[in-house]
Amino acid sequence: MAALESQKSIQQRLQFGLFSGLTIVFLALWAGTTWTIHSLVEQYLVTRLDHDTEQLLRHIHFKNGQLAFNQKAIEPIYLRPYSGHYYVILSGQQRLSSPSLNGYHLWTPDVPPENPYETLAPDEQGKERGVLVLFTLAQKQGHEVRVYVAENHLPIQQALQKFDVIFSAIALIVMMGMIGWVRRFLHKSLAPLQSVQSVVEQAQHQPEALNQLPENLPLEVAPLVQALRQTLTELHEQLERFRHANADLAHSLKTPLQVIFQILEDAQLNACPEVRQQLQQQAHRLQALMERTLKQARVSGTVLSDERFSLQADLSALMESLKRLYPNIEFKTYIDSIEQLPMEKEDGYELLGNLLDNACKWAQKRVFVRCEMEQEGVRLIVEDDGIGVPDEQLDALGQRGKRLDERRSENGIGLAVVQDIVNQYGAKLQFEHSQLGGLRIVITFL
Repeated sequence: MAALESQKSIQQRLQFGLFSGLTIVFLALWAGTTWTIHSLVEQYLVTRLDHDTEQLLRHIHFKNGQLAFNQKAIEPIYLRPYSGHYYVILSGQQRLSSPSLNGYHLWTPDVPPENPYETLAPDEQGKERGVLVLFTLAQKQGHEVRVYVAENHLPIQQALQKFDVIFSAIALIVMMGMIGWVRRFLHKSLAPLQSVQSVVEQAQHQPEALNQLPENLPLEVAPLVQALRQTLTELHEQLERFRHANADLAHSLKTPLQVIFQILEDAQLNACPEVRQQLQQQAHRLQALMERTLKQARVSGTVLSDERFSLQADLSALMESLKRLYPNIEFKTYIDSIEQLPMEKEDGYELLGNLLDNACKWAQKRVFVRCEMEQEGVRLIVEDDGIGVPDEQLDALGQRGKRLDERRSENGIGLAVVQDIVNQYGAKLQFEHSQLGGLRIVITFL
């Protein structure tokens, strides 16, 4: 049960794969688009600075070896103080700064760490802000000229941040919409498989329910469903034949056994007590083996499960029957919000009937039945206040054919049937000492 719960369905696997793929694709698109936009904006800004540098170089000249510059010919934005657009022109020891710097000394390294590079300059409020500086080295009238053109790119950065937020929100909405559409598409595409699951569960006890399977099954599933239909039908027919054959065998052997028991009562055998005793032992053994075989035949197991064993109605009815057989025994039950055992109704009667009958035979006054839900699965406990079982025999009780008391041959048969049923359902059987003083049998349905 725990293993089945840990397995993921096909729909869950597909959803996980597609959602992961969509997330990776959208993250890649978001990162690529954002990087591209930022790169284009920076390239545009550098292009504009380069254009202003060319304009400055056209108006630079030397007169008597002195650097001269016609400020009236440049853009007016370089004339307004703290406008965010600045330039510095260097030639030898001469330095010309734009009026917009208003005396502020812009950092102009001889060899910038990178080009363009960032440094600080005043904004319109006179506060230092980051500016992007483009450095150009040129020759003018045989003189080396270094030109630094700067621009406050804070407004552009703020615009890019706003773009990043809006684009991220749109990408997230689109991705969530795609995930919702994919989930709906998968649910609709796998709907035939869900109907197959429902029909197969119903077919466990009604094989003819497989005829209700939808016609629009996927091509990959149709052969599997057809094979499952054929297997369940054959198993159902085989089980019915097996049960009928055992019932016929029981009726066939009943009459010869009755004749044998009548012959054993004949007075002619009084002269041969040893022969009578041996024949009686073999006849009782044959009868016990026949009963055991019939009990095993009634165990259907999990292949074709019919109605489940109810812990309210069925267990109460079973205890009422046992109370008439054992009027001196007090039954106590504790059911932990579990409505039914995970087994077929008749198998439940066979299992609990043998367990309770054995407990009643050895109990002094009380038999206790507990059913609770544990982490491993459903746990069924039956214990009595009898004399119990010695430690050296406790481990041997789980061995096939081991009897609780050799003087009571039916106990060995009942214990063997219990072991067969537990094995048929893949459960776990344990024998322990009870706090009541007797035997404690624990069955865990995994």
